[in-house]
Amino acid sequence: MRRSTILILVSLLLVSVVGYLLPEKDAGTTDRILMRNLGGRVVFDHKTHAESYGLQCITCHHDAAAHDKAGRNCRDCHGASMDAGFVRSHQTAFAGASECAACHHVAMEPKKGWHEFHAASVDPDCRKCHHEDRSIEPEPRRCADCHLSDKAQGPILALKDAAHARCSSCHESVFKDGEGRKYCTVCHERADSGRKALAGEGIGSALTKCSLCHEKEPKKLVRGSMEAFHGLCIGCHTKKGGPVDNCAQCHTK
Repeated sequence: MRRSTILILVSLLLVSVVGYLLPEKDAGTTDRILMRNLGGRVVFDHKTHAESYGLQCITCHHDAAAHDKAGRNCRDCHGASMDAGFVRSHQTAFAGASECAACHHVAMEPKKGWHEFHAASVDPDCRKCHHEDRSIEPEPRRCADCHLSDKAQGPILALKDAAHARCSSCHESVFKDGEGRKYCTVCHERADSGRKALAGEGIGSALTKCSLCHEKEPKKLVRGSMEAFHGLCIGCHTKKGGPVDNCAQCHTK
């Protein structure tokens, strides 16, 4: 009797170990998600939206690498408020340099070839862009030799402001009414060197401040969680015929 008991226990142990080591089957799409918030809990039918409605993951998850490969939780980027607590948790959640660079552009550099193009095709006279006053610049020099990238020095403009002022003298339509930022990618591209610096030197030393290019406060550049959810959900349901005019349609107590 004792021997048979030992055999049974050993068999059960082996079954347990094998079951633990075997790879877990894919559970498929999550059926429902319970979202807790001050407005009342929301039960989101994730499976219906993903499968029955045929929505691509990237419709809601902006960082989805491919369909069925959605990335991060919404609240990793969209916090209740962009306070010190959110900033700390946000930095912990995003450890990879490529992830940071998705929003923190690290550096926006002029596209290659723009200087050669202007010199050869627009006007060979360098002083059309460089200072005509030889007392300021006897010979054309790199703008960054005098104009610092992040701040002005008395009458000497910061590099960004000096370059934009000079460019806008010819490209008036692009910079009309301060709308130049809408067309940043016409002249600029994200710099790979910035991503490498971020990977090697750490976040604090490589990330470009939002204010270098954006006039809005950082907390206004990224929607808070409530605004993000409402904008996405209400926007889609309104397009599909809605209406979404009652909180109780989504929120429960």
